[in-house]
Amino acid sequence: MSARDQLNDLVARARARVEERAREQFEGGLFSDAAFSPNKTSRTLVLDDDKAPARTTPIEKTLQELGLAQSDLAAKVAELEERVDNAVVGMLDNLDGLRKKLKLTDRLGQETRALQTKASVGMASQQKATQAALRGQAQAAQLQSIHGAIGAMQVAAYGEPGQVFSTNNLLLAGNQAFWGMAESLAKSLGFAESGPAPGLLAWLAPLGSLATGHLVLGRKQHVRFVSGVASFSASSSRFELSLVDRIAPASRDAFARSTDMPVAVTPLDGFNGGVSLAIVRNGILIITVTRSTTTGAGPGRLAWMVDVGALNG
Repeated sequence: MSARDQLNDLVARARARVEERAREQFEGGLFSDAAFSPNKTSRTLVLDDDKAPARTTPIEKTLQELGLAQSDLAAKVAELEERVDNAVVGMLDNLDGLRKKLKLTDRLGQETRALQTKASVGMASQQKATQAALRGQAQAAQLQSIHGAIGAMQVAAYGEPGQVFSTNNLLLAGNQAFWGMAESLAKSLGFAESGPAPGLLAWLAPLGSLATGHLVLGRKQHVRFVSGVASFSASSSRFELSLVDRIAPASRDAFARSTDMPVAVTPLDGFNGGVSLAIVRNGILIITVTRSTTTGAGPGRLAWMVDVGALNG
């Protein structure tokens, strides 16, 4: 039962109680023995209406009290209803405010969860990107080590010691720099996919550097001195040997056209005799010896060495 229904029930009970009391008073005053007393009746009848003083009967008094009580009760009921209405309105306002607060709280909770989800996704993406960048840096360091090893091999094979700005050394440096920057250049021009990890071109760069160095410098003569041993029998005095196959392919034509290239010789095993001619002519080593006629001519050996550094000049 609502508050208004309880209030209406209370008012109905109060009215019933007041009406019952009024009825009892009315019946008691109207039908009592005093109301029908002869003396009282005679006294009442002899009085002149105009001269008789105004009297209030018990019924009128009861009705007046009933009216006053009913008016007071009505005022209290109205005041109570107004209070109840105000309380109900306030309660509804509170409920509406609470509903708005709940909606706001729910919306804030949804926004918070969305932000948390977005932050979690962003953190996961950032973590993956960081891991990919670290893997790319490790792979780039490995490739750098490979580049360094190949560069050292090429410098040892094709470089010219003591001459920093020689032609061979500059070519080797340019070759290493080009292949080291090949992938970065390809990415900047849009020919390779950008990313933190080294691409296919970066992994092929060491092989490309090695192949380019060999094609540019590998066919040239890099060994300055060509040496060997010439053996003579007791009856021989001339030694000839073609040195063309000991020269790099790119320098063979120039070596084959050379004339009067000096040769240094050193006697071995107690060689008995002298050297009358030691020269390289048209790519052929020629050594002529003379034998002593007093001590006799026996077998012997001569160490020889040819300086072919002029081929690179």
